[in-house]
Amino acid sequence: MAPSSSEAFPTREYDVPYSSLTRLNTLDIYTPERRDIVPENPLYWLIYIHGGAWRDPTKTSRTVEATLPHLAGQLECIAGVASLNYRLSAYPNHATDPSSDDDPARHARHPKHVEDIITAVTWLQHRYQFGERFIMVGHSAGATLALQLCMGNWLSKVSATQGEQTVALPLAVVGVAGIYDLEALLESFSHIPLYRQFIEAAFGGRRADWREASPVVGRFCTAWPNAKAVVLAHSQDDELVDFLQTERMSDHLWKEKRPGRRDVVLSLKGKHDQIWQDGTEMARAISTALRMLKEAL
Repeated sequence: MAPSSSEAFPTREYDVPYSSLTRLNTLDIYTPERRDIVPENPLYWLIYIHGGAWRDPTKTSRTVEATLPHLAGQLECIAGVASLNYRLSAYPNHATDPSSDDDPARHARHPKHVEDIITAVTWLQHRYQFGERFIMVGHSAGATLALQLCMGNWLSKVSATQGEQTVALPLAVVGVAGIYDLEALLESFSHIPLYRQFIEAAFGGRRADWREASPVVGRFCTAWPNAKAVVLAHSQDDELVDFLQTERMSDHLWKEKRPGRRDVVLSLKGKHDQIWQDGTEMARAISTALRMLKEAL
């Protein structure tokens, strides 16, 4: 039986503000108890980005907690885990918690979501001084954001510096059940109006904007020179995001191949939200990236 999340990561801080913009510009921090220090094992931070179609208020930073107990066997190389909240897009017809036009925390449009991720990562780097020694982990829309951070399009357009510090990009990205090609997602699920609703809420109604925001057009070869590993994890049981998303992203990474970076496609088990609700498969994807970094460095 896996230990509880509090046993694996007994020290935790909740709702830590990384910006004063809105009430959703917060993060949670989990650090393990370090009993046995192995000097030759480098330590990495894990930075987790939740999904929820850029707008679901029920998906928050706490969705990482089911994964934490399953990382107990990796504590010798985990310095800590940070799970991010970020501004959400409008969702005025949500069943239990509809958004309002006068709430800046829930009225964001791209690239505001990416701006928040950049701000949060820079804040963490300043506080813990880990530089590039971290792995970005994202589920669904969170996987989009994790790769958008590295794709080169937004660092020149949004505030990539906080004070005098420039954001350092991660050594690895783990995308789980990710959305990487917005146009392809809409084509695959054209029979379900909800998909166009959340895409337009987050990115507007122009196809050119959808294309520009999609990681499948990212300039990873030039924009992300320190990359060592990308794990694209997907379950064939996923009922909300099809495998075509992972295929398109894998093909693009091959075109943007850079010496020193390994890319793998990992098959998971479970439905879309079961991956983070149970945590076992999410932890397996993260462990794969940790192993790849160990082999690369």
